[in-house]
Amino acid sequence: MTIDPTRKPLTRIEGYVPIEDYGLVGDGATAALIGRDGAFAWLCLPRFDSPPVFCSLLDDARGGHFTIAPEQLAASRQFYEPDTALLVTEMHASGGLVRVTDSCPLAAGADLSAGIPATRRELLRSVAVVEGTVRLRIHIDPRGGAEAEPQDGGVRIRCLARPDLHLHLSSTVPLTGLHSRVTLKAGQSLHLLLCWRTSHTHPPTSIRPSCVRIRLPLGGAGCGISTITVRRRAW
Repeated sequence: MTIDPTRKPLTRIEGYVPIEDYGLVGDGATAALIGRDGAFAWLCLPRFDSPPVFCSLLDDARGGHFTIAPEQLAASRQFYEPDTALLVTEMHASGGLVRVTDSCPLAAGADLSAGIPATRRELLRSVAVVEGTVRLRIHIDPRGGAEAEPQDGGVRIRCLARPDLHLHLSSTVPLTGLHSRVTLKAGQSLHLLLCWRTSHTHPPTSIRPSCVRIRLPLGGAGCGISTITVRRRAW
């Protein structure tokens, strides 16, 4: 397997990923920092001025993170798909190459220049194995600890430090809880949708379980577009 010279070994400084090795995704209401190690190291929910749910950027041991990464990660790189806010993290491991595409989907027909909230309070992580066979670690560890239980085909997450915050993680593959391991081969993919609401949020009663369909590049120029479907739970 040929290693792309643009993918660099991941180095840490006193246990921390250098700040230049982070990319950003957001939806106008909040934003997340994602490292070349596949980890969400900073995310405040539901707004920029809310307490952080993941903040390993500041405290690697206790800050919390949401990580999707291959075992035996050797090198990685990040880039944005052209003319989009889709952040791609390519990670090379001993067994193969995996591509994680992160985004915060916006409400249908959203116009960010109109001053109207466009957030859907959702974060989408799409994972595709490009080469070889890769064993992935999927770890979601909110700051302050969490409890998880199966719900609506996914996992309901209760953040112990944020009793007002309700998280739900949907997946196109079965998850075992907050920590899962999944093996994928070249051409296979999985998609994770993290949704959040707060106790004082009052969504319309018409919201029912549904599916979110999002069109994503398949993995580089000339590779085309894929439409993915992830089940969204009711609130």
